[in-house]
Amino acid sequence: MTIDGATERGAVQEREARGAVVVGIDGSPGGTRALDWAAREAAARGARLHVVVAEAEPSARGAGQGELDRAAIRCRTTAPGLPVTGTVRPDSPAAALLAVAADAQLLVVGRSGRGGRVGTHLASVPAAVLRFAGCPVAVVAGGRTGRPPEWAGEVVVGIDGSAADRPVLAAAFGEAGARRGRLTIAHAATVGAHTDGAATARALVDAAIGEWSPRHPSVEVAGRVVHDAPVRALDGLSTGAALLVLGAVGRNAIPSELLGAVPRALAGQAACPVLVVR
Repeated sequence: MTIDGATERGAVQEREARGAVVVGIDGSPGGTRALDWAAREAAARGARLHVVVAEAEPSARGAGQGELDRAAIRCRTTAPGLPVTGTVRPDSPAAALLAVAADAQLLVVGRSGRGGRVGTHLASVPAAVLRFAGCPVAVVAGGRTGRPPEWAGEVVVGIDGSAADRPVLAAAFGEAGARRGRLTIAHAATVGAHTDGAATARALVDAAIGEWSPRHPSVEVAGRVVHDAPVRALDGLSTGAALLVLGAVGRNAIPSELLGAVPRALAGQAACPVLVVR
């Protein structure tokens, strides 16, 4: 099994990416983790997986096809029967991913790639696509033990009472249903002036459960109010979870902001993959 990634097929390949789960790979362990996770995710969604390799340096030209072929072989084991297509683009990784994923349903990247620092650090490529992608973006990293992330399991979603909560909750219930796992709806109620009281915070979570649970009766739902700063609260809840779902911007975002401080921080440090929804 191979993927035809010849660059002259660019227009055809970008059509193949429409409605697909798009993943960027670069031959690094982080790229491989992202590929495996994306294959499971695409299979669960009943979507095509579209693999992107960027060849930014002239000296690297020609190696991308081999990366695509190895990805196709790996996907036969990870998700047998999954339709897999691919693109090799002579561009920087971020530019290649943003171009190909313009009409994708999801873009998946590793937290750190080739040459990236391993650990609680968001490399430049995921930072760029989180900021500028028009579709949801999943950032995949290994667990804090260094093991590959588990796809199935509990989903945690952070809400803040803003208009962004609706698409975030819709995505989170969908992800939990696909995994047949529990969904935890979490709100961080910080202590101090101009912050939510305990009753208000609990009411926010209960209202979300009351509105969304009847639409998804097969999903087990729990609510959590954590009295801490949002990044610390959600980072703690990410330990042991399969996925953390967040909005790209929240209640305190300025009008021109494309990516809020909370998802930016958690994409670089959470203990599980992070899905950022617009």
